[in-house]
Formats: sequence, structure tokens, C-alpha cells
Amino acid sequence: MISAKLYLPIYIFIVTIFTYATMIRYKPRILLFRHLNTSNKSTAIFLTFFLIFFIGFRPISGEFDDMGVYDEYYSVLLGTRFYFDWNATNIIFDNLLNFFASNYYPIDYFFFTICALDFGFLYWACAKLFPNDTLLAFVVYLAGFITFANATNGIKAGAASSAFLVALAYRNNKPLSILMILISYGLHHSMILPICAYIVTIYAMKRKIDRKYYLYFWFFCFAMAALHITFFQNLLAGQTDAQGARYLSAKGEDLVVSGFRPDFILYSVIPIFLGYYIEKTYKLKSKFFNCIWCTYTLSNAMWLLCTYAAYTNRIAALSWFIYPILLIYPFLLYKRNLLFNQFLHYSVYGHLGFFLFMNIIYY
Repeated sequence: MISAKLYLPIYIFIVTIFTYATMIRYKPRILLFRHLNTSNKSTAIFLTFFLIFFIGFRPISGEFDDMGVYDEYYSVLLGTRFYFDWNATNIIFDNLLNFFASNYYPIDYFFFTICALDFGFLYWACAKLFPNDTLLAFVVYLAGFITFANATNGIKAGAASSAFLVALAYRNNKPLSILMILISYGLHHSMILPICAYIVTIYAMKRKIDRKYYLYFWFFCFAMAALHITFFQNLLAGQTDAQGARYLSAKGEDLVVSGFRPDFILYSVIPIFLGYYIEKTYKLKSKFFNCIWCTYTLSNAMWLLCTYAAYTNRIAALSWFIYPILLIYPFLLYKRNLLFNQFLHYSVYGHLGFFLFMNIIYY
């Protein structure tokens, strides 16, 4: 069995190699051949299954943080009588966990199932959103700041966010989109934040509300965070459940990610400013890009209001999971344009460089 400490280095190596190998096909001189297939869906499917088995059957280890907590809780539930708990905090995830434990299935099967949902939904979303660039979209998402952590530690958030991406991808298929939103919420109830942001965005788009108001709201929330005004954070704490209130009202416990984080803010703001600039300067006409930009900006702004909460990175992650899609979508939409093709290279390699810096040097 592979040592738990080797999982991240192997993952980094795989993502780096696949990114560079895929980007070779996006050189401007190659794209002059209009019929060149850059989707590589078969390779993306292979990579999906590889990651499901590789990460899904990882060893039980504290190296993956919450994995040990799940293991302890699972051992308590082993053999207990199963009944579907409609009052569970995460109605799908919690009942799935109880079902596996009550039937004495090894916990490895449970982790494998959640991992399959995570990467399976992710591939599904990439294949739908980028039918001609599936592999590139998939590997760019793998290089996301939170992707590996969500697959090995925050597994509820990982599977839930991938399900939400499918809902976004099938936004024109309302029954399927609503179903995937419900699945996303059932896997992790904190997805209520991006879900609400998405609903507000859909309403605002129908009313043709200008995107600049999202930007104004983000700057307002940034000012609240910079001035250490926690009124809205405390207000939200009073409106959420016990676990949410515990996160929002906590103040700087040991080992808790909390406080004003310029690094998180700088990372968060890049797709906001870039997306706004690209659409205004180059008159990009894409309802989907507008939708995900507004959803991301609104979700990220709400995080700024809660930046002094415990585990603020987990709240930020409720917007960050849209980040890789938002970063590359306009450039893949017009990849045959030489200028946008160059922007695509800058975005992909810059994103990968940040991923490598954070995992090899910063942490």
C-alpha cells in the first residue's frame, strides 16, 4: 500500500504532467487546424477512474485530517440498525454513512463511494461545459487550490461542490439542475450559500441587473472585513444551525484558520477582476459566464463578511470551487483567437504555478 505521505506528491506529479502534456495541443499553430480534436474525453475518463481508485482506497491516516474522525465515528456505528433519518444534517451523506456502517461494509467502501461521486460529477460537469476541451478543463480543475483537500479531507464539500457544478452545467435542463442542487445540499448543507447566490443571480439576470452591483457589494464586504466589523457575521450566526453558529461565533481557537487573510483575498479577487475586465473590454456575450461570475462574486463576498469565523477557509471554499471553471471559460470559448489563446496559456500555467507554490513551498 502506498504511504499516506506520498499521496500529495504523486497527485502533484500527475496534475503537472497532464497539464503540460495537454497544453501542447493548444499551441496557436496547431489550433489553425480547425478539425483537430482537443477534447480527449477518453483520457479524461481514464484519469477520472484512476483518481477514484487511487484516492478512494487511500489508507486511513491522520495525514488526511478529518479522515481519522470519520473512521472513529464509523466504528461506533458498525452494526447498528439502519433507518433513514430525515432530520440528518446532511441528509444524503449522513444516511449513506449510516447505511454502509450498519451493513458492516469496510469504511474503505464508503470513502471510495464518496470519491466516485466527487470525481464522477466533476468529469460530468467538465464534459458538458467543455465538450471540445474536456481533458484540459478537468486537469485545470485538479490543480485547484482546494481540489485535493476536498477529495481527501473535506469529502462532503468535495462531492457536494462537484454535484453543484453539474447543476450549473445543466442549467437549461431545469428538472436535472434542480435534482443536482438537491443532491449537492444533501451531501453538504453548507452548500446553501452558493445555492442562494445562484438563485439570486438567476433572478437578477432575469431583471437585467448590471454586474457592477455585484462588484460594489464585494467591495463593501471587503471594507467590512478590513475594518474588522463583525456585525454581519454575528447576525448570520443567529440565523444558522448549531454547527454554523459555532463556526461563525468562534474567536481564534488553536489550530483554527481565522482572521483577515490578505493571501486568501488576493487569490479570490483574481477571477472577479479578470472576468469583469474581459467581459467589458472584449464584449464577451455569454450568459453562462455571466451566471458563474455573479454566483462566485456573491458567494465570495459573503465569505468576506465571515472572514473572522473559525475555519474561514472552509467558508471561502464555498466560492473557490467555481474558481477553475471561471478562470478558463472565456479563453476556451474563443481559444482560436490568438490573443485569447495566449490568455489561456497564462491562466493555465499561472493557476498551476500557484498550485505548486502553495503545496511545495508555502505549506
